Amino acid sequence: MEALFESIGQQPDLTYLIFLAGGWIGVLALFIPGTGVIEAVAGLGVLVGFGGLWLAGGSLPGLLLIVASFAIYGLMTLRRVTAGEEGWPLSAWGIALLATAGQLAGGLLLMGTLPALSVWMVIGLALVSLVLYRWMLLPVLNALRPQPQSGVESLIGMAAEVRSAPEAPGQPGMVYLHGELWQAVCDEPLRPGDQVRVISRQGMRLKVEKSSH
Repeated sequence: MEALFESIGQQPDLTYLIFLAGGWIGVLALFIPGTGVIEAVAGLGVLVGFGGLWLAGGSLPGLLLIVASFAIYGLMTLRRVTAGEEGWPLSAWGIALLATAGQLAGGLLLMGTLPALSVWMVIGLALVSLVLYRWMLLPVLNALRPQPQSGVESLIGMAAEVRSAPEAPGQPGMVYLHGELWQAVCDEPLRPGDQVRVISRQGMRLKVEKSSH
């Protein structure tokens, strides 16, 4: 394994890209239904990137700063989906800027010990992270978050359309209801396009059954 890390570390730009890609895949895996494959890919990317850069002489504080930045993105993702922004000391934008600044600072620290690492890649990927959050992740999180103006009772009996079928009964999929995407579970197999009816709601997740017609 050490030989693999040393071999990968000889290409710091590629190793840095693998490191960040693993971090982002891990963040996205927090709310994408899966079987653990996505999480395994994320863990492998972070492990290979971290190990390769460290054995190549990369700054440990720099590596830990980058890990911390993705931990912030991950915690933000979980909190926003489950509770919105109530009680946060910073806005979602402020948290994103904090995480991006951490990633950028970590990359610049790595450059101090890995001169072959491209400054443009470090800066460019920090901006890419901010764009991924603001224009891709944040809109999806807003769609998944329960809307406070819609009480539980108001959703019961509503018709919805399956957009992403669960891999097995009882596992979460995605349904389209009133212009929003919701996580949903069903005791029956579902396929994209199936019409379902809401029978209960727990937090951000709906329980549905197939429509009888």
